[in-house]
Amino acid sequence: MNVQKLSDQELLNLYLQGNKSAISTLIDKYNRRVRDYVRMMVKDSDVADDIAQETFIKAVSVIDEGRYVDNGKFASWIMRIAHNKALDFFRAQKNNNSISESSSGYNILGTII
Repeated sequence: MNVQKLSDQELLNLYLQGNKSAISTLIDKYNRRVRDYVRMMVKDSDVADDIAQETFIKAVSVIDEGRYVDNGKFASWIMRIAHNKALDFFRAQKNNNSISESSSGYNILGTII
């Protein structure tokens, strides 16, 4: 059987039946698309690679838990996960950018500490 020519749903069904290479084929199918989309959002290839990896880990986890409901839109679903993971990255960046008074070198009155 040539798994390269199967639909997303057929690959998911094979994976759920125990064919581990089916999920690899599905990930390979969307890998570049997810990475390019995330790279466009975050403007950093290394960060985009990390987020894409997190995207596929999340997708496989949801599938393994039986929470994925196929409605013929696997591509949309995986891209939505990627989008949400990128937003999570930006939220984390925003939270990490707060500077404390002592680390800035100035106190609240603007005098040097």
